This record gives sequence, C-alpha cells and structure tokens, in this order.
Amino acid sequence: QMRTTIAARAREPREDAISFLLAQSVDGRPLTEDEVFSMVDLLVAGGTVTTSNLVSQALIWLYQHQDERRRLMEQPELVDRAIEEFLRCFAPSQALARTVVQDVEFFGCSLKKGDRALLVWASANRDEAGGFEHPDELDIERWPNRHTSFGIGVHRCAGSHLGRAMGKRLLTEVLTRMPDYEIDLEGLVPYESQGANFGYARVPARFAPGPRVLPPDAASPSDVPSAAG
Repeated sequence: QMRTTIAARAREPREDAISFLLAQSVDGRPLTEDEVFSMVDLLVAGGTVTTSNLVSQALIWLYQHQDERRRLMEQPELVDRAIEEFLRCFAPSQALARTVVQDVEFFGCSLKKGDRALLVWASANRDEAGGFEHPDELDIERWPNRHTSFGIGVHRCAGSHLGRAMGKRLLTEVLTRMPDYEIDLEGLVPYESQGANFGYARVPARFAPGPRVLPPDAASPSDVPSAAG
C-alpha cells in the first residue's frame, strides 16, 4: 500500500510529505522511490510503534503500582514529569546502529572506518554517573531528567516533541476515560524478534469506557450522517 501511494505521488504530486521527498535530490540525483519508501517507513514506524510501546509500558507499570496510578490521576500536573521518567525507564527504542567514519580507539576497543557499532543509549538512562540517583527505581517526580531516549546531537529524534505530546495525551485519556482498567499480566506477549525495541505485541486489558469528550468545535457523533443517510 505504501509503495502504491509513493508511485501515485510520483505521477501526480500533492501538498504532502511523500511528494516533498520525491522532489528532493542528493548529490545532484533525485531520490529513488525505494529511498523514499525507506524514509516514509521509518517515519511511520517511528511515530506509531514507539509511542504505543511507551504508553503500554507506562500503563502496565501503573497497574502494578496502584498508589502511583492513583496519585497521577489525582495530580494530573505530574504527567509531564511522569512521561519523562517513563521515557527514561522504558525507552521504546533501546539502541540503533552507527557506522564508524574513521579509525578510532574507543575505551580499549579498536574500531575501523566502515565498522558497524551498536549504540545502546538506554544504558545511559541508568547511569548514576550521569546524574540518575537510584537509576533502577521509577520516580514519576524525578527532575531534572536528562535521559537519552530520543538520542543526542545530530541524530536526535526529529519527532521528539510530537512523541512527548502524543504520549501525554494517550496516557491522560486512558487515566481519564478508563480509570478502572485492568491488565491481564499473564497474557502479555513480548516482542519475539525486535531486539532493539522494548515493548509488547499484545497487552490484553479490561475496562469500562467513560464518556467521550469532544473539543468545543467538534461535531457531535449524533450530528454525523450515517452511511445509510
């Protein structure tokens, strides 16, 4: 489906991200559809899987720590700091590979230009020397919290601010509309083949949905014409 959409945009560009990427060039040559596919695939995966992993991990932990869950529900102003701490402890992406650009000696390990190295930034999130006191304990009020879950420097996640906003909104909506949610801990199914991603393929839960809250300018569900209408 994604390749079909990319091919369609190549024939008839629109005002969207895929058309923008197709119009770009590198070293004087246009990007190929395969290269655009890789970029779009990364954007889609990076913006959906990581956020769902973060929120599911947070909800599981809160279910296992009912006092903290209740405190977060009673003090929603703590959600901003809680999200940062969930990011630190449950970094959705634990690591990514990098290519060595020059020969170097790194802490006694000789690396050659072209070598591939796995950068595990999640380990830095539990480094006491990095300013994390009691790093293996989750503290929803921890501050400052200079975690590395979005990367650092030129490779920092381009969607970090959007990821934070999505995580906060999802977590807030669940705690507001499904405050009695229960998770079947024995039914959790972790990823089988995603070594660099931290999360679950299946998180069974039970809840009684609360009333739907719409923005002031949104149409009421009753105002939306049905398929038969």
